[in-house]
Amino acid sequence: MAKPIGTLGVITTLTVGGVVFTDLSSNLIVLVGANNNATLGSTLRKANGSAGYPITAAKTYTVQACKAICSAITAGTINFGYADNDIGLDAAYSGLTNPKYCGGDANWSGIAIPSNAVLGTIMEYAPFFPIPAGKYLFMNSTAASTNGFITYGYEA
Repeated sequence: MAKPIGTLGVITTLTVGGVVFTDLSSNLIVLVGANNNATLGSTLRKANGSAGYPITAAKTYTVQACKAICSAITAGTINFGYADNDIGLDAAYSGLTNPKYCGGDANWSGIAIPSNAVLGTIMEYAPFFPIPAGKYLFMNSTAASTNGFITYGYEA
């Protein structure tokens, strides 16, 4: 019997940025965010979350892969890291408290947006970036473009 339209069935693996995830049902944590301008950023949250996701006490969330989706293109970089506070969605990232960037540099810490990218360009990256307990993962862009950002990882 054919499956109804829209039914995927059981997905046993997910590959992002060359990283293969196999524990999809209980342990994989997917966090999302977006920005609409070069001065804005977001604290990442679960897709159904109304606030930034604080890393669970006594755990470390390791970003094993991330994906950026561009809907308006200007060359630049999508940066990410962690901070002590939740700045919200599409908010001024100048409000971050004690930000620490993946790669250590606010001017390059993530995914480069190429100047020849087109609407809907998807870029993937596998940083293996640990976020300590109680911190909030954030993203922002150096480009005046609209970007969606998704991270995939585990807490341990």
